[in-house]
Amino acid sequence: MLACSKSDPGFDYSPYQKELDKNRAVWTNQSIAHYKFDYTLSAYTLDNGIRFTVEVTNNTITSIFSNETNSPVDIGEHAFIKTLDGFFDQIQQAINKKVYKISINYDAAKGFPSLIDVDEVKDIADDEYTIHLADLVVL
Repeated sequence: MLACSKSDPGFDYSPYQKELDKNRAVWTNQSIAHYKFDYTLSAYTLDNGIRFTVEVTNNTITSIFSNETNSPVDIGEHAFIKTLDGFFDQIQQAINKKVYKISINYDAAKGFPSLIDVDEVKDIADDEYTIHLADLVVL
């Protein structure tokens, strides 16, 4: 796990970029086209703490299932849920923006991000979020 708390404008994000690049390559080299995983967001949203199962085919979300209600949900109503490739892109954006705090865990075997914890701006309330990605199943 890499974590930082940026207090210096010259903070070096290169270790985060190297870990992202390394793990994205591990994920990409597996060429997994059809999979599902569990997604949980901790943030100031209506979906805080709700676990969703997300199915992806050819890098497109094909279904989202709420484990709280035991029912499918409208994909269009959950734009914050992404494919695993999309979460790699989200991490890249956080690095590029030089967010205030970032902590990322990657799955040791498959390389996908299993935890994304970001606080974008120091002393701004409600911009923090934590995403947990787990239980990857290749279909």
